[in-house]
Amino acid sequence: MLTTTARMSSLLLAGSCALFSAGSAFCQVHDHPDFAAQGSAPPEGLSAEDWSGIRAAHDAARHAIHPTDDGFQARNPEQQWLARFSRGGFLIEPDTGDWSWGLKLESYGFADHERRVTSPAGAKAFSGRVTYRWDDILEEWYVNDTRGLEHGYTVLERPLGGDLDLAGPLTFTLAVCGGLEAKIVEAGRAVHFLDESGELLLTYAGLLVLDADGQELVSHFEELGDKLTLRIEEGGASYPLLIDPIVQQAILEGSNTAAGDAFGHSVAISGDTVVVGASAEDSPGTGVNGFEGDGADFAGAAYVFVRSGTTWTQEAYLKASNTDPGDRFGLPVAIAGDIVAVGAQYEQSAATGVDGDQINNDAADAGAVYVFVRNGTTWSQEAYLKASNTEAYDQFGCSVAMSGETLVVGAYGEDSGSTGVNGDSSDNSRFSSGATFVFVRSGTTWSQEAYLKASNTAIGYRFGWSVDISNDTLVVGSPFERSDATGVNGDQSDNGAWSAGAGYVFVRSGATWSQEAYLKASNTEAEDFFGMDVAADGDLVVVGARNESSDSTGVNGDQVNNNANQSGAAYLFARSGTSWSQHAYLKASNTDPLDWFGSSVSVSESVTGSRVLVGAPWEDSRATGVNGDQSDNSMPDSGAVYLFELRGATWSQEAYLKASDTGASDDFGIAAALSDDTLVVGAYGDGGGAGSAYVSFISPAGTAFCSGDGSGTLCPCGNDNDGSLPGAGCDNGTFSSGAMLYSSGEASVAHDTLVLVGYHLEPGNSGLYFQADNDLSPGLIWGDGLRCAGGNLKRLQVRFADAAGNSHTSISISAKAGNITPGVTRFYQCWYRTTVAPPCGSGVNDFNTSNGYAVTWLP
Repeated sequence: MLTTTARMSSLLLAGSCALFSAGSAFCQVHDHPDFAAQGSAPPEGLSAEDWSGIRAAHDAARHAIHPTDDGFQARNPEQQWLARFSRGGFLIEPDTGDWSWGLKLESYGFADHERRVTSPAGAKAFSGRVTYRWDDILEEWYVNDTRGLEHGYTVLERPLGGDLDLAGPLTFTLAVCGGLEAKIVEAGRAVHFLDESGELLLTYAGLLVLDADGQELVSHFEELGDKLTLRIEEGGASYPLLIDPIVQQAILEGSNTAAGDAFGHSVAISGDTVVVGASAEDSPGTGVNGFEGDGADFAGAAYVFVRSGTTWTQEAYLKASNTDPGDRFGLPVAIAGDIVAVGAQYEQSAATGVDGDQINNDAADAGAVYVFVRNGTTWSQEAYLKASNTEAYDQFGCSVAMSGETLVVGAYGEDSGSTGVNGDSSDNSRFSSGATFVFVRSGTTWSQEAYLKASNTAIGYRFGWSVDISNDTLVVGSPFERSDATGVNGDQSDNGAWSAGAGYVFVRSGATWSQEAYLKASNTEAEDFFGMDVAADGDLVVVGARNESSDSTGVNGDQVNNNANQSGAAYLFARSGTSWSQHAYLKASNTDPLDWFGSSVSVSESVTGSRVLVGAPWEDSRATGVNGDQSDNSMPDSGAVYLFELRGATWSQEAYLKASDTGASDDFGIAAALSDDTLVVGAYGDGGGAGSAYVSFISPAGTAFCSGDGSGTLCPCGNDNDGSLPGAGCDNGTFSSGAMLYSSGEASVAHDTLVLVGYHLEPGNSGLYFQADNDLSPGLIWGDGLRCAGGNLKRLQVRFADAAGNSHTSISISAKAGNITPGVTRFYQCWYRTTVAPPCGSGVNDFNTSNGYAVTWLP
């Protein structure tokens, strides 16, 4: 598959191969071979989440741009093509050699004042990026990475000739190179490229243009003979035009989606696999890839999608092995690697345990969970799970979560009066108190490991309404819990706040579970529904409270007033040792009554950065895409999601995300999941209730270069990393895979939120981060590592790595302190001392270095 993305300073083009605005576009090649990344299993001692981030950084470092006699060229192994860059534009040549395609900018500007471009004033290249400076206003640049070729323009100021009192259009004229025919479709929002036989090879789609203030601008493509023009109505837009780092990759729909199916009611993601539930789908089929017709209302289904490059395709259509009308199979879904769990909380068999009799319907709404596994690309059902104390109306399977080979299942209608772990499950004295069940897998066999109850079990608490698990830490939501306690481990005996809600954290030691914390909001009030959704990753837990009513916005605002009824909130808790504390109180940037912010939550804590995603399915703005106009509430219940990121020690909102095709009652954000740099959002009301799911990608702020994997200058004494961390620095005394440098946040002079993260440094020892203005690739031997950055060096900050685990640390980079201006590229590296002699070392005073990291700063 061939992909291109394109950006123009502050003009966002979200979609496929849309070239010119900020944002992105993906150019899809149809029927191209699959070049999925290899080596997905993490090495020993490294989590899957961290390994995913490491692989992403490595991939970004593998696509170097090399000079040629007349310009530059770059290979792209994933997409199997060669890109050539020159003063005449760019040209893509696939390895098959049966076609070529490219674009060449000819002019830009306003009517009667077009600026023709002939010869650039300058060109520069580093790592996977090349930039052409055409004049004092326009730069054209390319980035070669795993997604394909990213192509964009930076417009530094408004070109002359446009009437400031009138709308544009600002026009870009491009020649199409290579012989493919361009065809404008979707009212100018997309372009198809066809070969001589009329076969579709490339697609531009989803054109979206935003200015620096996030305002959507009207734009469209037009045909002009054998050329393309992009016209942008930019009247009143703010310059310079800014780039947004988040781009929509795909809109997912089921193979048989029909009105009312509620596709997107639940979503889950693991690496390059997404599973989407459609709780109202009505096929009577059973098993995997079976009959897709009608006949079983609200039976439900789940769909598995996989990513190759930036293309998502459906891999499997999942149904229960005992499909019945009304079971709602797919209302919750979960995934961990090659294992998918699907809940059906209204399933009616009276079976208990694993793989019992699923034929009878003697226990109405008892509920069940179905486990599917993948072998290669083939999915099959491995287990049919029921509670150990199955009874009617328990709704076992109302929530599911997975981590590795551990599966957690909520049953909010369960009635026992027991408390804690593995209590008496036969006592039905507390109607709808709720329970949670833990199952583990050994080989291909599943068994129940624990039966969990709240420490303050009571009637109607519905403990298990929401669940999540991260390794040996489990969190359970109980949104109808009634104590008026606040904070962590407060008094849970006072039931004075009806449906205030609570969260419960359990931890596992060996096979034994125990409750570690009882979580409440910092502003507990009746009917806030704290615990409506929960998420856990590492030492972070997020709890959503969709009915919380303060009118504050952003992070840690005023939580005392109730001026925005059911606007919603989310609460972030962090663990230190065994102690939990609230770290942030999150609100939308455009808080309004009845938005239900906190209906869905997700969290990702990894070496590439910690992020929280919060859904507000009843948010009303008409905006589309990323950071649009939040103030126009003319699209009721269209929905939104909000991305928050930890920058240094501070949480802040990174993005406000809407569907690219926002519509009333879409409920975008009813479900949301986040995994490293990819997020998926469900919108089960889209298309008259047929539903959709949207996948987006968070672009990194920079590019890794100059590694110690032996691809360039060899590390001293042969201590090139052994391949378990390709793209890292040279081996050190503790980690044979070397130290890796990453980033999070945005490299923007205006926003100034870039954070560098050093990973696999020496435990407990110091690391010095420094900035330079030259790329020394492939590096010079320096101590036991490689010097990757040179020229004028600026010492930044010294940080001590944590003494355990992955031994990482981070620093905030200040553009102001570094005298950085927009468009400037700076190169970063981490120098660190070792306390254990590395392979080349002779004593404790040796030093080593990470890989290099290149950042081009935006306005």
